[in-house]
Amino acid sequence: MMQYKHERAPFLEVQVRDIWETGKLVMHDIERLKLWEENTFSFAMELAAEANELVKKDKDAYGGKKKPLLHAISNRMNEMGFYRPEAYIRPDPLKHLIKREIHDDDD
Repeated sequence: MMQYKHERAPFLEVQVRDIWETGKLVMHDIERLKLWEENTFSFAMELAAEANELVKKDKDAYGGKKKPLLHAISNRMNEMGFYRPEAYIRPDPLKHLIKREIHDDDD
């Protein structure tokens, strides 16, 4: 019988929750993207145009938790090679923090 356990790390959970809930990750990503651009005004206009295009393509997808501007920023970060969920939405925010046990019986 093999057992795998993933124990909780409360301090890290608080840090991760703080980053996601306060928007620090989004702010950090915006600053990182701005550093790559020569003109921050044109960068903001490009992001707004991309967000408008996303809304035109699928009007029903946006409005609740999913914001087109956040979707545009997450797309840019994914293109740069940093994984970000679509529009910074996590379907189950505590899923990766729950203790998991996997039992493998070789009977």
